[in-house]
Amino acid sequence: MTISYWKKKDGKTLLFTVGGPGLKAKKIILTNVDTSNVINMTAMFGGIYNLEELDLSDFDTSNVTAMDMMFSSNTELQSITFGTKFVHKQGATTSGMFNNCPSQDRPTGDTWNDVSFD
Repeated sequence: MTISYWKKKDGKTLLFTVGGPGLKAKKIILTNVDTSNVINMTAMFGGIYNLEELDLSDFDTSNVTAMDMMFSSNTELQSITFGTKFVHKQGATTSGMFNNCPSQDRPTGDTWNDVSFD
């Protein structure tokens, strides 16, 4: 598995991705990964087709401005664990965040400040 990130001069992480060519992980648990300065998580886990379980309980998304297609095309995804620091920042984009994912994994209602993702 490859974890990639690109930092800007101000210390903010411009883009953070997890994956790699042909990644066939069924379960990803990311603990002790500092995401507090990440601003772009676009397609972060997109296209990991065999992924069934994802644990993001340590993720801090308080500075993220783009979550577009973050979980797109994870067709086998059954479970995502979110922690208290996984928040939707006002104005952050979420277009296609759960495209082609099983509908039970899409947050609605009281999740993340009553924001529904489509």
